[in-house]
Amino acid sequence: MNIEELNKWIESEEGMAWLEEKKTPLLKKRDELLEVNKALRADLQEVKNSANGASSALQQEREAVKKVVLDDKLESLMNEIGIGKRFRNMVKSELLESFSIEVQADGLSRFATVKSEEMEKPMRLDDYMRTKWGKDENGMWTDDVKDIVTAPINSGGGARGNIRSHVDESSFDADVKAILDKI
Repeated sequence: MNIEELNKWIESEEGMAWLEEKKTPLLKKRDELLEVNKALRADLQEVKNSANGASSALQQEREAVKKVVLDDKLESLMNEIGIGKRFRNMVKSELLESFSIEVQADGLSRFATVKSEEMEKPMRLDDYMRTKWGKDENGMWTDDVKDIVTAPINSGGGARGNIRSHVDESSFDADVKAILDKI
């Protein structure tokens, strides 16, 4: 059969019936596959929604871990350094405003790092605090912290109580603010 004969046969009733017979199962299979595709798309959307929810929950968990690690570590370091309780919020605010702070993982341990534009690479929070806010190599308080650490109670030689117990609160707060503004 040549092309002309084939075209003529296809246009005949016999050819059209044959084509219809072959087309019907194909259309049925197409419809089945479209239904499967529709169901898979619905499943995919459900998985995407679930993944988005899990991602959001993971991000919230990371933020909570960051807050706990940062709060606990900062409190511990400020206790170690001797920063007075009344200055701790100022110190924390200074850190949060001046640095990008991230929590890093080392196995099951977590630690905070700080990074600013002036720093070449991130630094562990505890190293930064001890360097910036702690004592220098001679055991003296750094200039940034010497006016906000809690003075030891001095009751020897006739002195009574903390050396700062008699300082006017408003002038003391103004002095501290001026010092922190220099940092």
